[in-house]
Amino acid sequence: MDRDILLDVHHLTIGTLSGGNNRVVNDISFRLRRGETLGIAGESGSGKSLTALSILGLLPPPFHVISGNIWFRTSENHWVDLCRLPEKNLRKIRGNQIGIVFQDPMSSLNPSLSCGFQIMEALRTCDKIPSQNLHEQCMNLLGETGISDPERISRSYPFQLSGGQRQRVMIAMAIAGNPQLLIADEPTTALDVSLQKAVLELLKNLCASRNMSMIFISHDLRILKNIAPEIVIMHNGEMIEAGKTEHVLQNPQTEPSQILIRSIPPLDYRPSRLGLPGKVEKEKYSSVIPSSDNTEANTNKQNHILLEVKNLYAWYEKDKFPWGKHVYLALQDISFRLLKNETLGIIGESGSGKTTLARSILGLMPDVSGEIYFNNIPLHPPSRKMPRTLRKKMQIIFQDPYSSLNPRHTVQEILEEPLLIHENSPREERKKKIKLILDQVKLPETALSKQPHEFSGGQRQRIAIARALILNPDLVICDECVASLDVSIQAQILNLLNDLKDELGLSYLFISHDLAVVKYMAPHIIVLRNGRITDAGDTDTLWKNPGSDYLKNLIESLSIV
Repeated sequence: MDRDILLDVHHLTIGTLSGGNNRVVNDISFRLRRGETLGIAGESGSGKSLTALSILGLLPPPFHVISGNIWFRTSENHWVDLCRLPEKNLRKIRGNQIGIVFQDPMSSLNPSLSCGFQIMEALRTCDKIPSQNLHEQCMNLLGETGISDPERISRSYPFQLSGGQRQRVMIAMAIAGNPQLLIADEPTTALDVSLQKAVLELLKNLCASRNMSMIFISHDLRILKNIAPEIVIMHNGEMIEAGKTEHVLQNPQTEPSQILIRSIPPLDYRPSRLGLPGKVEKEKYSSVIPSSDNTEANTNKQNHILLEVKNLYAWYEKDKFPWGKHVYLALQDISFRLLKNETLGIIGESGSGKTTLARSILGLMPDVSGEIYFNNIPLHPPSRKMPRTLRKKMQIIFQDPYSSLNPRHTVQEILEEPLLIHENSPREERKKKIKLILDQVKLPETALSKQPHEFSGGQRQRIAIARALILNPDLVICDECVASLDVSIQAQILNLLNDLKDELGLSYLFISHDLAVVKYMAPHIIVLRNGRITDAGDTDTLWKNPGSDYLKNLIESLSIV
């Protein structure tokens, strides 16, 4: 075998024996050379993560390797089959020769231990380093991962760090044993575009400086195009495409690959729908956004201002004993208008104030000042209580449908609850409304008796959309509503939102850190940074001529990603 080959996965099949021979990964093969990066792409449930976990011998029950081999060249230049290796020997390889970075650092890191302690624990496990040198080695690792203040970060707990800092700590733990192979399992999924760029550059630099090979798993083909020269695309546990990344992305041979590639919103034009199979030319696409040149249409829309925000401020008060209260200003002098049956995009990095703005409009922020008008009615009168008739006209779709839906309730109970609170309608009428909204979000009637855990992520988000729309609102706030979904499911939800907007005459306040998604959905955008508006106006105009360096950097980061 070629001496440059580090990993050789040969006809790997993973499945369960309970209830028949159920195969979740079926007969896949690929090779990885020293110092190279291989990308693995696919939808949720395609078998990407199970393939990665099988390399480390960490498959969760009841999954196990049914057949095939995973050949790995150890640091002693010996070939071992990781599928047949005893657990005692596998432990010597985990961390020391193969490291892994998981998708969600918040759930992977121990919340009750400081970050420095967890990194030093990894060092103790991987290398026989004297105790007096552990702290110094920990500082070196944090410095190597781009942490500007290693001492403070090492003393901090995971919840005290930002998403990007937590991911850097995870990377420091993964490379503590100086592994030959690093497995990065969706390490940038929950990060905004600037943090994605930083993490990708960090991983590239680490691979180059340490001559480390990497398997980078992602559903986002834009990222894989940037970081992996070769790619494998999986679908339903099978490998459907493999080869040079540029060639595979430009000439996809299978329909699932075509759908995956065309589910990503393009930056230079707007298709009428995302995720369409086949080799469709740009000219066949039409814009989903009405032209801003239609003066008569714009004049009519000016008479239908749905939401107007004037000089909005919002703040949080924190007790800083013994110095009294500390006030953190989250929003400063925010003003904008949203017209009826239009979509306004709100862009910004994590912590820029996007969600605080949504909460302020909905009356969920106790400390606000300024004016908010909905259909020319002030939302925050002196009594500070919003009328119930207005509340039903404004609804929100949250980022994580699993945590925003009651796990103990059936879909019937989830959708009926808003009707019981806001409308005193007969039971038969409620049933008709629930069946109608299920049909509109394209869910079967059999879903009514099921609970949220019985659905996929995309189906759960459809339930959340149905709950938001069942009261016939005029305004729907989409707060990162596709951030936790893979690109193909994201495309389905974006298509659905556009269909419902046209069918029901909705207005959207579309909040996201994904610039490509906002550019596709919204004809006008607002850019937030540190609670202030840095740019506002026509999306295409700002994209070509950003008004601030901040937006320019965000667009450049997206083009790099």
